[in-house]
This record gives sequence, structure tokens and C-alpha cells, in this order.
Amino acid sequence: MGKQNHKVEDLITVSVVTYNHAPYIKECIDSILEQTWQNLEILVVDDCSTDETVDLVKSYHDPRINLITKKKNRGVSDSTDVYLRQAAGRYIATICGDDRMATPFKIERQVEFLKRNEWCSVVFSDIELIDEHGVLLDPQKSPAKQILQVFESGIENQDPKQLLNTFFLKGNVLAGPTMLADMKVFHQFGSFDRRYLQLQDFDMSIRLLINGVGIAVVPEKTVSYRIRDNQMNLSAITNESANRLIYERAKILEQYWKITLQQFKAIFPEYVFSGTENELLVPYYLQDMFSKSHEMFAKLFRINTLYYLYGKDPGMAKIIENCEGFLPTDYYKLLGEMNYSMTGRVGGNKSSLKAVRRSLKTSVRNFSEKILKYFD
Repeated sequence: MGKQNHKVEDLITVSVVTYNHAPYIKECIDSILEQTWQNLEILVVDDCSTDETVDLVKSYHDPRINLITKKKNRGVSDSTDVYLRQAAGRYIATICGDDRMATPFKIERQVEFLKRNEWCSVVFSDIELIDEHGVLLDPQKSPAKQILQVFESGIENQDPKQLLNTFFLKGNVLAGPTMLADMKVFHQFGSFDRRYLQLQDFDMSIRLLINGVGIAVVPEKTVSYRIRDNQMNLSAITNESANRLIYERAKILEQYWKITLQQFKAIFPEYVFSGTENELLVPYYLQDMFSKSHEMFAKLFRINTLYYLYGKDPGMAKIIENCEGFLPTDYYKLLGEMNYSMTGRVGGNKSSLKAVRRSLKTSVRNFSEKILKYFD
């Protein structure tokens, strides 16, 4: 496959969100310009960098590159909204300013995949990991091995029900920086939710799947994801990111409340009903999936779900008690088990930070460990 000339309707927008990425931005842009798919617009959204990032972008004289500079540092969530409003392409690909495309066929192959598979509107792929200097990390050694294991459940062309099951129970298994999507999904279902910082892409994937949008995963390494030194990635495990991950994951899973009983049974065939099946109790069944979990996001989701159910209908407490044997006193006990003070003191000393990292190992590995920065 050589470089192609494509019709105007096949214009591809490539968004590059950047902040203080001077050491990497040229490598990123060069990898885009080397794509075989040449009908591109490249939107570089700079989040008020204080280094030479903007000057380096301006050094390019390719008319396809459009630099958007923000006057204030408003974060990646705001930058995401900016490029989606500006995008003119039929499809959009996303990448962070400190990453690079791993193959010149990245865009072409993903677009052709979408064209061959009309059921699908969003495609992800695999990643390879590079270090601060662009050197490929050994996938069989730490930390690359642990990070790449996150995506083992991202099987090619997974059934939407399987993906929804995996998202709910295991977390995100899709590499956000590899995404290429038909712009129509954003026109129909809106932008990424600016209320989330760590898990915007996870929220969007669930929203699309629940609304019947097809998502596929192609097992090809299309993006080189950079693991930066000194926890410079947005997704590095810190006090702040750990707290955000807990809250955001629990809040995002509330989208499942809207599924029907039939959908619940199709998504979670492993669930064993303890009483008579009831359409009104789907949110209850969802929180019950985490009844044996000690992870803080799971406890928070359970509390929020029961709070929602009890407030939805004055008679709901009696329905839950009669059908499931779950009493309001059980809810109060669960509420008392949530250790909010622990999350608030994570940054106090190294030993407490290590303790939280251990307690959050399963949830954090799915949503951080330098993977889910989406753009940073």
C-alpha cells in the first residue's frame, strides 16, 4: 500500500492534544505526516504549554496542520471538547503529543476496517510501549508486561455484550490513544464528558455500546505509547489520580442503570438470581455483582445505586426486602464500611500511599498504570 489520494468525503481529522511536550511533539507529528492516508487535517490543541511546544508546531509549514492554542491551562477534558468542535473530517483519530503512530498504515487500515464492517463505528487496536527516549520496551518485562496485560480482554471484534460485561467487572480494556471513529457517533451521542479527567474514553465507550454502537478491536500495534519518567503521565498512580479513579469509575458505571432486565441477563449470564426476577431491580442486581468486592470503587457504586433506588420510589425498600432479603440496615452497614478518610490522606506519607496502591491494585491497573491518559 502506497500513499493514497482519497476523496474529500474521506478527510480524516487527527487530533493531537499537547501540554509541555516539546521533547516529543515533532516525533508525534512526523509519524502522522508519514501516514499512507494523506487526506488529513491535523488539529494540534495546545493546553497553554510553558515550554517550546508551540514554537515547534509552528515550525511546520504543512497547510494540513492547524494549531489551536489555549490562553489558559484548562486540562485535557477541555481540549477534547475543543478539537471535536473543530473537526471537519468524516473520521477522527486521536493521539497524545508525547506518543507516536507505530506504523505508517495506522489510519489507512483502521479506516478500511470501518468501511468493510458497517456494523462498527469505532475501532481500537493494540499498542507498543516506549520509554522517555523512544526506545521500545520489552513486552515480557516489567512494567510493560503488566501494562499490556490490561488489554488481554480486548479481543478482536468482541460482541458488544461481552465488552459491556468486561467493562463493568474488569474496567477498561481498550487503548484510548489508538481510537479511530466515525464522526457521526459524536454528532449523535455528544462529546466526551468534561466532568471526567481520567476516564473520559471509558465513559464514552460504555455510552456508545449501551446505545448499540459497534466497537471493534484490531490486534495490530498501531501506536507507540510513551512511559515517561517521574510519573509525568496523567494516569500515573498518585494521591489525586487514585481518588479520581475511584469516583469516576463508580459514577461511570451508573450508565448501566438504564439497561433492561433482558439486557442484564444477556450481558451478565453468570448472575444467579436469589429471588423472583424483577424489571425494577436491575440496578439492585448490578450493585449485587460487587457484593463480595472490597475495592473502594465497588463499594461506592453499591452505595450510590442503593441510594438511587431508595429515593426513586418510597416503596422500593420494601420491594428489595421482599424480593432479595436486603434490609435498609444492610445499606447503613455498607455506608459505614466506606473509608473516606483513607482516600483523603493518601499523600500523607509513602507507606500510606503504598497501602492504597495495594488495595486498589485490580481497579487501578485497568484504569491507570500509565495507560488511560487518553491525552496528557
